[in-house]
Amino acid sequence: MEYNNLVPYLRKLAKNLDEIVGEDVRRKVLEDCEKISAKTNKIKRAEMMKVVMMRMDKLIDKNTASIIRENCACKPKNFLKSSIEIYGKYPRMEEFINELEKTHFAGKLKIEDNIIYCNFNSGKCVCGMVKSAKETIPILWCECCKGHVKWLFEGTFKKPLNIEILSSVISGSDECRFKIYLE
Repeated sequence: MEYNNLVPYLRKLAKNLDEIVGEDVRRKVLEDCEKISAKTNKIKRAEMMKVVMMRMDKLIDKNTASIIRENCACKPKNFLKSSIEIYGKYPRMEEFINELEKTHFAGKLKIEDNIIYCNFNSGKCVCGMVKSAKETIPILWCECCKGHVKWLFEGTFKKPLNIEILSSVISGSDECRFKIYLE
């Protein structure tokens, strides 16, 4: 399978798989994915992504699979630029959180004991690759959203952070929830 036969998102996943676990595993994980195109029925596309996640669960250890998925995160530069500007203007954490929440870049935010709680999209998944799924998809899929949250907050605070997925809509919860440890 060649990268140029894949839609852009799967091309990114393929490159991450190659770099971290190698071509043989990538071929197994992404078998038949070259049939996915921008015109593919969204339900069929989501079903295929579920199969891809199940293959990753089977073939790759959990930590490595999480890293691969985190590396697939969407990283809109304007989000980070705005977040940094807001933090520069509002360096007190509570004020920053209140202002950042207004952008909708990180959902609803709350801070308690140096932990930011981030809640997205009550009742619906926003990921274009899987939001039309009729069945749940393994939470491994959501590691890329975790990667987005990590990228946004690490880039804003200029330090490494530990991020935890608490729940996700696509894996069966009512909302996508993340925990961001500031210390």
